[in-house]
Amino acid sequence: MKLAAVFLVLLGCAGRQHSPADQPASAFGETAVKARSRAFYAAIDRFDSADFTAAIAPKFVMLTHQRTRDLTHLQNEAQLRLDQHAPPYTRTWIDERVYVGQTSAVFVGHAIQRIPTDNGNVERDGFDTLVWVPVDGTWKIAFAEWARGGQDADKEDWNDVYRVSNNFKTTPNQLLIDTVEHEKPGTALDVAMGQGRNALYLAERGWRVTGIDFAEEPLRLARDAATRRNLPLDAIQADMEQWDYGVERWDLVTMIYAGDDPRHVERLQRSIKRGGLFVLEFFVDDGEATRFTHGGWPTGALARLFAGNWEILRDDVVEDIADWGLKKAKLERFVARKK
Repeated sequence: MKLAAVFLVLLGCAGRQHSPADQPASAFGETAVKARSRAFYAAIDRFDSADFTAAIAPKFVMLTHQRTRDLTHLQNEAQLRLDQHAPPYTRTWIDERVYVGQTSAVFVGHAIQRIPTDNGNVERDGFDTLVWVPVDGTWKIAFAEWARGGQDADKEDWNDVYRVSNNFKTTPNQLLIDTVEHEKPGTALDVAMGQGRNALYLAERGWRVTGIDFAEEPLRLARDAATRRNLPLDAIQADMEQWDYGVERWDLVTMIYAGDDPRHVERLQRSIKRGGLFVLEFFVDDGEATRFTHGGWPTGALARLFAGNWEILRDDVVEDIADWGLKKAKLERFVARKK
């Protein structure tokens, strides 16, 4: 992809009416930084080389996708788009933060950029940093950086985890092993399947397993392992927040180190058949767990969610080695059967 289609995921919005270089340094506060930053990216979006050049300091560098670029590159890309009669890009702002000091001002923003193509708009979710510095009585941009945001960034983070990390268990979860030991195999759903350690264990025992994950690398690992072991596995790339779990579809649902969102659990409850099982292991929210693992279940929360048409078979809070992190932590181990 051309750099313009990448770097131009920088934050901004179209429709600016005056030059981005007309703000004196003495009045450069938070409001002005936001306005000037938006104006800069609006000029970028409409390929207005004169306007965005006016906002840039004599010594300027841009960092995007681990590469440095200069003003000449931006100007060349803008001219290329104009020569191609490309329609302007548009942006929707999500969040903006500004930090103003005596000798610099920093803009950090988050936006969705829409790039028109023959097949409709391509949306790019990204974060930008601009560093403004005073130059000859006005403020100019000395540094710009773009970083991927949204689900694409999450996917890359998880892909990196599975490519380079060994800080998680690769054998089946013991709670799951204990739970299904005497169960008749049926249909199983493994939510946030990862590299397939639990899904493949179930498949070996005769379960018809569907595993979902939204990152490519763990799905590749799971599919490759299933092929090597000659095991059937329906491995689906999907967002657990959006995927349709169905109604009374599964005999077993696992949510093992797959978060602490009650909304997910409520959707999964509806998807389980009568007599079916729900198995969850995750961290407990005791302050320390939340600080180090970005989440955890409050004590008693799952029991309240499963009050009523469920038989709670296990609701244990234990100190043990976590499958994720491989360190001792306070864990919730929960199993319930639908009546």
